[in-house]
Formats: sequence, C-alpha cells, structure tokens
Amino acid sequence: MDLTKMWCGFPISKCCPLTPVCRCVSQLRSVYTWTISKAMGNSKWSKNEAAVLGMPQRERQLHLAVMGNERETVRNLILEGADINYPWSNPTVPSVKDSTTPLLAAVSLNHVDITMILLNAGANVNLADRNDCTPLYKAAYHGRPHLVDILVQAGADINRADKDGQTPLYICVQNAIVHSSFATVQKLLTAGASLDKCDNSGKSPLNVAAHWKLKDMINRHSAYKDYDDMDTGSRAPGRGLAQEDMAL
Repeated sequence: MDLTKMWCGFPISKCCPLTPVCRCVSQLRSVYTWTISKAMGNSKWSKNEAAVLGMPQRERQLHLAVMGNERETVRNLILEGADINYPWSNPTVPSVKDSTTPLLAAVSLNHVDITMILLNAGANVNLADRNDCTPLYKAAYHGRPHLVDILVQAGADINRADKDGQTPLYICVQNAIVHSSFATVQKLLTAGASLDKCDNSGKSPLNVAAHWKLKDMINRHSAYKDYDDMDTGSRAPGRGLAQEDMAL
C-alpha cells in the first residue's frame, strides 16, 4: 500500500482536504503510522498524533471496546486510567457519533453490562452530546425500560430536554409507533416525568400520542392526569379526544 499518495493521485502534502476519500485515507495512514511505531517500541502518543485522530488513543480504544461490547477490555482500560467521560471526536471523518460519550454509546447500543460498568466507575449520567441528548433520552428513544431504571437510579435528570425541547418522555412517546414499549413510558412516568413540559413548538407528550392515535398510551397517560384543554395545532389528548380519534 503506497502511503505517500492519496487515492486521488496527489501527494499527501498537496491532497485536497475536502475530498472525503482523502480524509479517510489520511486518518488510516495516521493509525497505520502509529501502529507501526508502537510495534517498533515507540509507544509515545504525541499531542500531534492525538490531534489527527481527534482524541487520545486510550479513550479511542475505550469507545471502540464499548461499541464492540467488550466488557473485559472496557474494565481494563478504565483501570489503566482512561477518561470514561471523554467524547468521541474525529474531525478527519465527521459522523453522528461525534460528541457522544462511552455511556451514551453503551445505552444506544443496548449494552446493559457495559452501561453498569461505566456507571459504577463514575461516568456522568447526565453528560449530553452536542444535541443535548442524555443517556436517559437515548434509552427512552429506543424504548428500553430496563436501562431507564438503571439510569434513573444512577441520578439521571428525568425531564432534561434536548435542543428541540423534547424530554425523554416526549421522545419515548414519539417513537412508540416504532418500539411499542409502553413499559418505558410507565417507567418514566413513575420516575416523575412531566406531562406538561412541551417542546419548542408547544406540543406535549400527550399531544404526540393523540397525533399518532396511540390509544393505549393515551389511556396510560390519562391515568396520571386528565387533559380536557385543546392545544394549538393538534388534536386534544385525554378525555377531550373525539370518539373518532380514539377508535383505532
């Protein structure tokens, strides 16, 4: 493999940084160079090399171990001093994973054991990504009641909203048409999730439930609070729903 040139044919020093393939190969070259250097006995991880990959090597290995559900590797890296709250950063090849913590990744991937390992090691349960999504938000998004329980017990902020003003309860109801986990809604409500907190557009979790005609979910919500008022731009939830809205 010729690491002196990019796939576009230009020398590395003159390669266009805007070419996605070039960015990817540049990153692979950096990893390759570091791996060879370490194999030859030079284990020093310089600040310049860390800057190329966007994060220190140990923290990068922790993220990869979390994604691979490698429990023992995660434990060992924590013992070696890896920062368990270090967010993923890869400026060379940006992705949706950028700014996510190991705990966010574990919850998103439904890696329950690793979630527990990270929490027991002191991971910040309320540390959010660039979209203000917390681990609890992710658990609610995917409809995972067991993880909701674990995170709430660890001190998760039950009503912390994302940048759009959507709380864990809101996003759980919105995605219920996909995950159908009414148990997760119940867990959130039992933990004190607010039925009144609206998103930036003024809609509440009940408004969303009514919009999707989620009869069972509306009934479960209504067991906690009655809603008779009409909201702006949405069908009224709770007892105020018309019979045709409730007929599924």
